[in-house]
Amino acid sequence: MQRTVVERDDELENEKLALEKENLRKVMDNFSLSTGLSVVAVNLYGEVFLSGAQYEENTFCQYIQSIAEGRERCRRCYEKACKEAFKWDEPYFFRCHGGLVMWAAPLQIEQTRVGAIVCGQVLLWKADRLFLNEIKSLPLYAGHPDQLLNKARELKVISVRQCQAAAELLKAVVEHFSNTGYYLLIDQKNKYNWRNMVLSQIRDRKKTYEKTAFDRSVYLKRERNFLQHVRMENKEKIVELFPVLYTDMEILSGYDQTEVRQSVRDFMVLVSRACAEAGLEAELAQQMLRQYEKETANLKDSEEIYAVSYGMICNYLDMIFQSQGNSHTGLIQSVVNYIQQHYGEDITLDDIAAHVCLSRSYLCALFKKNMNMTINDYLLRVRVEKSIELMKSRAWNTGEIGRKCGFSSQSHYTKVFRKFIGLTPGQYRNKLLS
Repeated sequence: MQRTVVERDDELENEKLALEKENLRKVMDNFSLSTGLSVVAVNLYGEVFLSGAQYEENTFCQYIQSIAEGRERCRRCYEKACKEAFKWDEPYFFRCHGGLVMWAAPLQIEQTRVGAIVCGQVLLWKADRLFLNEIKSLPLYAGHPDQLLNKARELKVISVRQCQAAAELLKAVVEHFSNTGYYLLIDQKNKYNWRNMVLSQIRDRKKTYEKTAFDRSVYLKRERNFLQHVRMENKEKIVELFPVLYTDMEILSGYDQTEVRQSVRDFMVLVSRACAEAGLEAELAQQMLRQYEKETANLKDSEEIYAVSYGMICNYLDMIFQSQGNSHTGLIQSVVNYIQQHYGEDITLDDIAAHVCLSRSYLCALFKKNMNMTINDYLLRVRVEKSIELMKSRAWNTGEIGRKCGFSSQSHYTKVFRKFIGLTPGQYRNKLLS
């Protein structure tokens, strides 16, 4: 089967992105190994997207970042450093929340701010009593006195002259990024712009419903619909619906951050189960859920909770795909796209096999291996899903809806619908519209 031009272009861009990432990581590794200093690339939110070889060797920072509050404080430090680096348009020296000396160089592409390269995690003098007393004043110190102090004594000490020299080298690294990391930086820029767009939509929606009574049943309908898309691995719909669902949770929680966090946590449990139903190994789903809970445990900002939650949902979907095997990604996607476009027609297995130029038997075996279901089951699930979307309108009765979605008769539609949903189309529609 021939791939489309778009598919080939996307594949080429992904390959270039991976190559750039590997090359830039080598540059950062060489910088770290030659200077003995940590170096990371962070986005405008202060989140690390690339790190050098020495980054994992600072046990003091590792220990702080093993605590959720510590990771959040590091992120805020990096975020502030980005702003200051762009303000001065040169490496910006600062002390992090843990008392370490660091510096950040601004990173941009096509006149757009992307983030910063951050270097350091050092001291300018040996950890003395004054510094150790500073460490003791950290909220993170409580309950971890000996571990944190012992690791503080191991911190690297460099001279001011070495700092200045490393800052000059850092400028060269930044120039290399700007000149050779086009796809990587564009990728980071697009992610930042997309995140801002979604968060803006959320804020606008909250304003709309600020003084309006909100019906919980509306949320529950959206929640069921979302989980259905998760089971179907419909990423496009998931991306579309999650900002709306998240806003619903905030509105229903009265914007109380403790309640928001609990609502999102309960929701993620449902998502985890839906992913297991879609084919993800149950134990892996649970492990990912536990990791999510650790990452959000001390987050106080609702937008940060949203970002982590959305990222986890995407990770879930990626893991489902990986567990099913991705050796025939393009082919399987072509089958899925064909069904999504022609579900309302009287399509047969022969039609689908002809579309991808494979024999019926081979296609069935391949689809079952990769999707963990038969082609017919997938077709029926799509038809049921589409029929539910049409139920929101009163323009057609259930019989007409069934025919529009490709069911040969009312009885067949009812039988299949009951199999997947547990209710008849009429019963489900009454609940939907009540």
